Amino acid sequence: MHILFLINSITKTCGISSHVYSLICGLKKYPLIDITVICGYADEEWIQQLNSQHIDIIINHCFDHNKRTYINFSAAALFLFAYCLTNKVDIIHSHHHYCGNIAYYITKVIRIKTFLTNHGIIPPIGRLSHYKTDILIVPTERIKNHIIKCNKIHESKVFIINNGVTRIRSCTTETPKIKIISASRMIKLKALDIYIKAVALLGKEYLEKAEFYLAGEGPEKEKLLELISNSHTQLHYIGNILHFNAELCRYNIYIHTSTLEAFPMTLLEAGMSRTLVIVSNFEGLNEYFSENIDGLVFEMNNVSDLSEKIKFAIDHYEGLRCMRDQYYDKVCRYYTYDRMSQQTVKLYRNIMNV
Repeated sequence: MHILFLINSITKTCGISSHVYSLICGLKKYPLIDITVICGYADEEWIQQLNSQHIDIIINHCFDHNKRTYINFSAAALFLFAYCLTNKVDIIHSHHHYCGNIAYYITKVIRIKTFLTNHGIIPPIGRLSHYKTDILIVPTERIKNHIIKCNKIHESKVFIINNGVTRIRSCTTETPKIKIISASRMIKLKALDIYIKAVALLGKEYLEKAEFYLAGEGPEKEKLLELISNSHTQLHYIGNILHFNAELCRYNIYIHTSTLEAFPMTLLEAGMSRTLVIVSNFEGLNEYFSENIDGLVFEMNNVSDLSEKIKFAIDHYEGLRCMRDQYYDKVCRYYTYDRMSQQTVKLYRNIMNV
C-alpha cells in the first residue's frame, strides 16, 4: 500500500510536523506500507531526518499555503495528478486543508481515497473548505462533534484517532536548580508573553531556585525577545529545537500558555519525558488532561495565576512527583505513536477493504 502524505510545511516549531513524524515512524513498522511525503516547505534538519528513515520527501512550493495563488493551486494539482498515476498511489493523507483540497479534486478523476487529519478547530474563513476529504481524522470527541454540527459533515466520515508520541527513556535531569521551559511557534495565539510576564513577577528567591528558558520561532519572536529584555528577567532564549521530546529530558517543568488548541503534541512529549506540566485551561483541555492529577492548570491569559503556579511548582517540586508519574503512565498507555499508527493502519484497511 503506497501512502502519500501531503503537508503544508515541516518545521521545528510545528506540532503538526512532530505528529507527522511520529506517525511515519509508527507506519514504517508495517512492511507492506510505503510512504512518500510531499510538502511546500521543509527545514533542512527535517529533510535529513526523514531521509535517515528512508522516507522520500519532495519539496514543491506550490503546496505551501503561504504561497497560494490560482496558478500555484493548479500547478500543484497537475503535479499531484501526474505523480499519483506514475507511482501508483493508493491513499493520499493530507495534514492541511489547502493540500486536502488539492488532493480531493484530483482524486475525483483518478479514484484514489483521500484522508485528512484535522489538527484543530479552524475559523470558517477563506475560499477553500477546511474539510474536503473522503475520510476526516480528528484527535478528540469535542472536535468531532463541533465539525459535524457546524459543517454538516456526516458522522460516518469522521473518525477519532488520538495523537501519539515516540516512546523515549524517561530521564529528567536532576540539577541544583529547577529548569523550566516554554516552547512553541511564536504567534499570538500561543501567548508566550504570559510566560515572560509571569517570570518577571517572581521574586529573587525563586529566580535563585530556578532557571527559565524559552524556545521557538515565528513572527512574534522579536517582540518576545524585546519583552524579555525590558522585563530584566533571567530568562534564556535558546532558539529552535528539532526533537522537543528528547530535549525535555533536560528540564523539570514545562509551561504551556496557548489560548487555542486541539491536542498539543508538546503536552504529550512533556508527559513522556516525566516533565511536570503547567498548562492554561484552554477549551477542551479536560478531555485528556486532569487538573491536579496530570499536572497544574492556570487560568488562561492570567499572568499572576501562572506566576503563583510556578512558585507552587518550585516549592513543591519533589512532592509533585506523583503528578509526573501519573501523566507519564497515561501517555504511555493511551498516547504513543504505536497506538496511533495501529489505529491509522486499521482505518486505511477498513476503508480500502484490504
